[in-house]
Amino acid sequence: MKVNIKTKKIIKFNENFILKSSYSEYELIKFIKSIKEKSFLQNKSLLSAPWKYIRKKNFNFFFLTKKNKNIVGVIIIINTRFSCHLSFLYLDRNYRNIGLGKNLIKFFFLITRKKILTVHIFKKDKKVLKFYKDNGFVKLSKKAILKYKALKIWKQRVIKFDSKSLIARHIFFFHKKNKNLL
Repeated sequence: MKVNIKTKKIIKFNENFILKSSYSEYELIKFIKSIKEKSFLQNKSLLSAPWKYIRKKNFNFFFLTKKNKNIVGVIIIINTRFSCHLSFLYLDRNYRNIGLGKNLIKFFFLITRKKILTVHIFKKDKKVLKFYKDNGFVKLSKKAILKYKALKIWKQRVIKFDSKSLIARHIFFFHKKNKNLL
């Protein structure tokens, strides 16, 4: 599955699911209303992040649908000058633990051109922390910041954008060591 990050095509994700960059507003609203977890309640309005950025050029939205019907998941990627940031990854509860999340992470690795990939994770969300660790992400450290200039720049941008952001969340990162990653 090789695609350009700015694709507007429909991508066959597997035999039952399709990943696409377009959406119907009705389906998007229905999907947003289905979000129930406490840590995602701030994402339940079209006026809040990440939905308020849907028309911004450096935000890439991909919707996972079951056979081109209802949205069952979403992955949102921010493409910056120094890194790609996984802004939002969410799967409906009924579609978890069947490999879709892992495949969305692989999709993220494949479509991004940057070597440094980042994600913010709530410190209290142990399942999500484990998920990203299991998929090769590492918690940001002073050693990593010294090694990769892009991580230092990303952390500074995060603090500048929201100085309180890192109180509740960790920054995790993934470094693409070579092109034959997957």
